[in-house]
Amino acid sequence: MLLTQPESIERNRQELRLQLALGPVLMATRGWAALETEGAYLRAEKLAEAGVTLEQRFTLLVGLFAIFYVGGKLAAARERIKQTWNFVNQHPEPAFILETIHHEWTVALCAGELESAQSNIERGLALYEKQLRSVSIPLHTAHHPAVCGYGEGAHVLWLRGHPDAARRHANPGDFHLQRNLATSFPSFGH
Repeated sequence: MLLTQPESIERNRQELRLQLALGPVLMATRGWAALETEGAYLRAEKLAEAGVTLEQRFTLLVGLFAIFYVGGKLAAARERIKQTWNFVNQHPEPAFILETIHHEWTVALCAGELESAQSNIERGLALYEKQLRSVSIPLHTAHHPAVCGYGEGAHVLWLRGHPDAARRHANPGDFHLQRNLATSFPSFGH
């Protein structure tokens, strides 16, 4: 119905909100690199040229990163992380910072850069525990960054030859956090 309306600023704002809401749903139901997911974020990028809120801009940056990251295009994903950091440096909301650090560790882990991945996981979880644990944070992707950090942190420690530390890393926060988020979103980790 929205698509049958003539172009206008208000119509485009409505479609932008729709596309940005649709992106994470498509990630969870169709796949992060599915053509439908990519289409939603690319359309949102075009619509955003007319102006967006800070939350909408960040959600768009996250979605565009995800398209390249999950599509296996790590160099392009890293370029999107740079764009996201440029935005976050201008608008340093703790939830934006956490999600961007989350991007850093996921790309580092996929590239086999275990030291960098571990460093970013530790930095992200420290931020979460200090500033975000007691507040609800928006899920910009199909899972919570802190749950990912505890799980992926355990993977990194295991891969680096520290299985006991990996078990300790996963147990304290990961399961407690998942239980607390059980009603928030259907998917919690990679």
